[in-house]
Amino acid sequence: MAIKSNTRIDCIIKAGGSALTDKKGFEALRSDQLCAVVATVTEVHGSGLRCVLVHGAGSFGHPQAHQYQVTRGQFGEGGAVGAAVTRQSVTSLNQTVVRELVASGVPAVSVSPLCTMGCADGIPTTDDRSVIDLIGRLLHHGFLPVLHGDVVMDSVRGWTVLSGDTIIERLVASNAVGRVVYLTDVDGVFSGPPDRPESRLIERLVVDRDGRLSDTVTTDLQTQTDVTGGMRLKLETAVFIVTKSPSTVVYVVRCGSTSARLACIARTPNDSASFRATTISKEGNT
Repeated sequence: MAIKSNTRIDCIIKAGGSALTDKKGFEALRSDQLCAVVATVTEVHGSGLRCVLVHGAGSFGHPQAHQYQVTRGQFGEGGAVGAAVTRQSVTSLNQTVVRELVASGVPAVSVSPLCTMGCADGIPTTDDRSVIDLIGRLLHHGFLPVLHGDVVMDSVRGWTVLSGDTIIERLVASNAVGRVVYLTDVDGVFSGPPDRPESRLIERLVVDRDGRLSDTVTTDLQTQTDVTGGMRLKLETAVFIVTKSPSTVVYVVRCGSTSARLACIARTPNDSASFRATTISKEGNT
């Protein structure tokens, strides 16, 4: 059972790997998108909201994790060296994100999942009191914690990959979270692959008491090197979030857009006529 804390988190921002990087390349940073994320987070922090940033790895880490079968741990082909190579790539992106935030005046600090979280045969363990306490103390003193998908120790496999989406699940299960905002490279969740003309943006998804979504979504296939589940996992995480914490609202929105700013800061972003995103909430919290 997850340990609840007294920590209030107004907003968890997830900067997706597809937004920050070009997943078709290798360690290919999208500098314009990083600037957009930094601008959004800077405004959120400056508004006095208690915020946590979680970012994906994208083309940093995913190619190596795929090549060395890091999710399989000691049973994969890459061994400990493969895990180390993967983590070196992921943390290099994290250092870049934190450096840009600090340069923008945000007291951002990296919180490494490797040192604070773990798994048992790929399933996150719930004895995460240390990271929950640490995030609470950081927020209390005005810092902005930055977490990322990471290689973590696993009691069965030796080590594995812990995704940023799963980290968000742990944060929501252990804290009072107002909203979770997914910054992506598309406007929100579509009825099918966004690049197909017949696909439409789904403006609202409601999760019923049985955990079912109010609309049909056919997620696009994850890229060959995406080892953490892509949009499918985001939807599963959103269902978990609003089921575990019915008062929490999830937004999926394009990084750098006006709607992204509204999703993070506005009290009721859906009231704006220009708001273009997907809002995911629990039945009764609409």
